Amino acid sequence: MQDLVHQSHSCGAKSGLPESSQTTLLRRMPDARKSTMSAPLSTTPDPANDRQQRLVEIAARYSLAEEDVRRLATNFQQLETEIDAACVTAGRSRGDVTLVGVTKYVPAPVIAALVDLGVRDVGESRPQNLAKRRQEVNELLGGRMTAGDAGSNLRWHLIGHLQRNKAELAISTASVIHSCDSERLLDRLAQLSGSRENPPPVLLEVNISGEASKHGFTSEEVRSWWLANRAQETSRADLSKIPLVGLMTMAPFDAPEETLHQVFGGLRDLRDELQELAPTQPLPLLSMGMSGDFPTAIECGATHIRVGTRLFEGLSPGCFLKPEANA
Repeated sequence: MQDLVHQSHSCGAKSGLPESSQTTLLRRMPDARKSTMSAPLSTTPDPANDRQQRLVEIAARYSLAEEDVRRLATNFQQLETEIDAACVTAGRSRGDVTLVGVTKYVPAPVIAALVDLGVRDVGESRPQNLAKRRQEVNELLGGRMTAGDAGSNLRWHLIGHLQRNKAELAISTASVIHSCDSERLLDRLAQLSGSRENPPPVLLEVNISGEASKHGFTSEEVRSWWLANRAQETSRADLSKIPLVGLMTMAPFDAPEETLHQVFGGLRDLRDELQELAPTQPLPLLSMGMSGDFPTAIECGATHIRVGTRLFEGLSPGCFLKPEANA
């Protein structure tokens, strides 16, 4: 799980972003008019050739087309560049923001390739699909991401609507649950968490935009529940067993910038209000922002952005699951 991070009341905390530029040295060929002798072979590694070879190896490892792996790598690199830029604009550190690659439309080999390229957090919408893909990806990785290995912290995030009858599966397979959207589900998760040594962290999903098509608590429901729980007026389950760590929301699709600020800023302000009511219950995580709006979410304090389309755009049709495979 990510380290707990401090969030600002304004859109962006003031902190510098370390420079991470690399310089590629280009070796010039000798002038044939000055010498007919062959130039000595350079022992300096060629980053471009090394990268290309690595992509070829990833493609072969997972039986993917080389062009698809190159496109996947380019998409990831471009996305990272844009996240870096958004953090600089917001005055935040890149380490404050976690990219969750939403993999619900791609099969296990594509997910494994993405992990080899550097992604360490993946998101699935349904617990049964998360459990299935987690096992498949672990098998493809061949134990290279098991506990104790360097870079072994591969985390599986449940980001979609969670039914109460799937709560036990979610608790046993997810690394983080972003979408607790009702008191009944919260009670069920509390009951299940009480019997586990290390239950996954949970975020409350809040429908800030008020759209009928979206799940989640209203802001007022969260306030009322929070106050009642702090006063121990609700005791259907031991809510202290749940590691509540933050809030999650979704903005309307294609919303204008003003609306995005209202939604993302509204979630941040609600989180700050709850923390003032209960200072001993930190809520450091804000899960908000997707492919089309993550820069604004970062500006408003997002710690986790959920991005799928931008990672996989341009891949061949064979890199995507058929609709029935994701049902």
